[in-house]
Amino acid sequence: MAILGPMNRIKPLDEGDFFCPKCNDQTSYQAKEVRRWFSLLNVPLLPMAHPEGVVECTICNGTYELNVLDATLNDDEEAFLENFEQAILHAMLLLMMSDGHIDDAEVEAVIAVYAKLTDKQLTKDELLAAAEHAHEAGHNLSDYLQSIADVLNDDGKRLVIRSMALVANADGKMDEAERDTIVECAGVIGLARTTALQILDDPS
Repeated sequence: MAILGPMNRIKPLDEGDFFCPKCNDQTSYQAKEVRRWFSLLNVPLLPMAHPEGVVECTICNGTYELNVLDATLNDDEEAFLENFEQAILHAMLLLMMSDGHIDDAEVEAVIAVYAKLTDKQLTKDELLAAAEHAHEAGHNLSDYLQSIADVLNDDGKRLVIRSMALVANADGKMDEAERDTIVECAGVIGLARTTALQILDDPS
C-alpha cells in the first residue's frame, strides 16, 4: 500500500446509450468524473488537477471525452447500421428456412435474438413478412452472405455468425447439420474457422 502519493477518484455521472466509435454501433455507456488527488494512506488530501469527464463503452471498454455523447450518426452511418441490422435478420431468416419449414419456436427465437442484438422489437407478422420477402427474392443463405461479405468488418462477421448460432441453439441443442452449415457460412464471409467454432461453443 502506498503511504504517500497520487490517486484517482472516480465519480459516476450518468449512463445511457451512445454511438461507440470503436464498436461502430449503438452501445451503452457510463460517464464518469476522474480527478487526480495527492493522498496519504489512500486518503485524498489535495486535488492535483481539474476533474476530467470520460465516457466508457460498456462493450469494448473504450474511453472518450464527454463530447462523444453529442455525436450523431450521419446519413451514411445510419444507412450502414440499418443495412447491418438487415444482414443479421436475413441471415437468421435464411438459416431458419433452410430446412424447408418455419415453426413457431424458430420464429420466437429469431425475434428474441434480433431484439438482443439490435435493441429493436419485431412482431411475428413483421418477421413472417420479411421471411416471405426473402423467399420470393429467391435468396439462399450462401449467396446472400457472399453478397454482403465485403461490407462487413471482422466484428460484423462475428456478430452475423453469433446471431445464427443463437437461433440454432434456441431450443437448447444445436444439431450437427446446423453446426456444419454455420461453419460453412463463416467461410463464405471470410471468418476464420477457429473463430466460428469458438462462437458456436459459446454464442451467448
